[in-house]
Amino acid sequence: MGLPRAIAHVFGSSVLLVAVLASGCGTSTSPIDISAGEMLLYVSNQSFEDSPVDIRVTIDGAVVVDDRFSVGNQHDWVRHQLSLAPGEHRLRAESGMGVLFETTFTTPADEALWAVLEYWWYPEEEARYFTFSTHDEPVEFY
Repeated sequence: MGLPRAIAHVFGSSVLLVAVLASGCGTSTSPIDISAGEMLLYVSNQSFEDSPVDIRVTIDGAVVVDDRFSVGNQHDWVRHQLSLAPGEHRLRAESGMGVLFETTFTTPADEALWAVLEYWWYPEEEARYFTFSTHDEPVEFY
């Protein structure tokens, strides 16, 4: 299990911290029940060269992740359970290595959402970068 993380409820521009919950996923992800309007955000460092790396994630300006991530065996994701208002949201991710990534995503009013944010860099590549994806069903990691 990873260190506890705060769950942030984001309603427009207001944020209410309501609980503490999160766990490291490792190579297996145990099923977790989430409700409509909730999102499971998985964050991972996929770079053997930059380990650990500081990653900070905000959604609509509210900090939802601010931690150091080790690459481990490259199959380690840390789960963050968030409650978000339905509609469009702006995600901003930045690393201690100077990488900045911004995107928007939409949370449905009547469904749960799963999302994966990964930090990448290999020495033969010029730039460090993040990838981000959303899914309408639980994510499986191998």
